[in-house]
Amino acid sequence: MNSNNCTAPISVNAHDHRNRWANFLNEKNPKLDVEKKAIESLKSYAKQRFNDMKKERDVQHQICMMHYWDGYINAITEILSMEDQ
Repeated sequence: MNSNNCTAPISVNAHDHRNRWANFLNEKNPKLDVEKKAIESLKSYAKQRFNDMKKERDVQHQICMMHYWDGYINAITEILSMEDQ
């Protein structure tokens, strides 16, 4: 995948994502019912994508995407650190 712009991968229809996010924000005290294994699986996936980017020939794209995946990994790490709060 070669590209000169830095765009995050999108896995969900943007309209659906906005609707889900709006519904989530409208709840007074929203809670997620997600197994820890599922979150750890996302972190593992992100680490693999980060490592895959090391093979990218387009250096600008490589740096951009590695930065994206690093942020993703850090966000998941922070979420996991909030367990039982």
